[in-house]
Amino acid sequence: MEKIRIGFLGTRGHTLKFIDLVNSFPESVSAVIWSDDPQKAVKTAEEGKIICVQTPEEVLEMTDAVVITAPNVYKKELVIKAADAGKHIFLEKPLAVNKADAEEMAEAVRRAGVKFYMSDPFVRNGTIGLRDLIREGVLGDIYGADVRIAVDRAVVPGHPPVWNKETALGGIMADIGGHGLHVIHYLFGKPVSLTASLQHITDGAKDSGMEDQGQVVMQYASGNAAVLTASWCSGGDSAHTIVYGTRGWARTERNKDGSETEKLFVYTKDGTQELSGDELPVRPTRHIRYFVEMIVRDLPNDIIGKDDLSNSGVSIDSAEEYAAILEAVYESDRTGKRIIL
Repeated sequence: MEKIRIGFLGTRGHTLKFIDLVNSFPESVSAVIWSDDPQKAVKTAEEGKIICVQTPEEVLEMTDAVVITAPNVYKKELVIKAADAGKHIFLEKPLAVNKADAEEMAEAVRRAGVKFYMSDPFVRNGTIGLRDLIREGVLGDIYGADVRIAVDRAVVPGHPPVWNKETALGGIMADIGGHGLHVIHYLFGKPVSLTASLQHITDGAKDSGMEDQGQVVMQYASGNAAVLTASWCSGGDSAHTIVYGTRGWARTERNKDGSETEKLFVYTKDGTQELSGDELPVRPTRHIRYFVEMIVRDLPNDIIGKDDLSNSGVSIDSAEEYAAILEAVYESDRTGKRIIL
C-alpha cells in the first residue's frame, strides 16, 4: 500500500514531535512543511528531514493530509484551503475563537467530506471512567464540577507564552484553557449559559492584552454548574477534575510516570476507592495515530467522542461548539454579563 503523505502547515506547538510520530507509523510518511515563520520552517525541516516550501499551496499539492500547527490567526484560511483541496485535516486546538469563523470552517470540512481531527489529549482513562460513574448514577445527581489546568509559563523564565494577540487571537482561554473545556464538554456536553472573569496578572499579559488567568462558570439545564480555571501563573503545574453529586464525589489525578494515564478516586458513604490501571477504561489511542487510522479505515468524523479510543481528539461538530463557547467567554468578560448559548 502506498503510504499516506502528510504535510505540515505551521511550526508552533508539537510540530517536530508530530513529524517523528507520522514517520513511525507503517502507513504514513512526513513529506513537506510550510510555516508563517520561514526561519523556523527551515530549521524544523532540517531536524525532521523533510522538504521545506514557500507556500501552503505547495504543501497541498504534495500531500494527502495536513497537520495544522500555525497560529490561530491563520487557521481559518488554512482549514478551508485544505478542505477545498480534498486534504484530510489534523488540527491543534482551537478551531477558532468565534462562532462565525468556526461555522465557515466546519462547513468547508463537511462539504469536502474529508477527515477532521482536532488534537486535545486531556480526556484520559480516568476521565472516561469518571463519565461512566456519572452515567451509572454512582455519584447521584450531579450539581457541581471543578476543572483546573494551570502551568507556570508566565512566571518562570525559560518558556514564556508568545505574547502576540494579533496572531493568537486570545490568551490562556484560547490556549490551555481549551483542555479544560474539552474535559467539561466530554463529561456534560454543551452548557446553556456561562459567565467568565479573565485576569491580566503578569506584565506580559498587561502589555499584550492577553489574559493569563481566568475562570468560567458554565451552567447546565440539569442545574449542574462546572467551573473551569486556567492559568499561566501557577506556582507549579497543576491539573485536576472534581465532580460532586448527591451520593458522593470523585476526582482524577494524572500519573507522573509519563504514561498519559490517570487515577480515579471515588468518595461515597460506602467508603473510598482508588481506581487505576486495568480497573479503568483503556487509555485513548494517541491523537495523530487515531487520525491516521481514520484515513486508513475510512472512519466517519462523528466517531470521535463515541469510540473511547478516539478521545485524545475532538470532532468537527464539537470543535465548532467550542468556538461558540470561547466567543461567549470573551463576551462575558468584556460585558460583565451572563451569556446564553
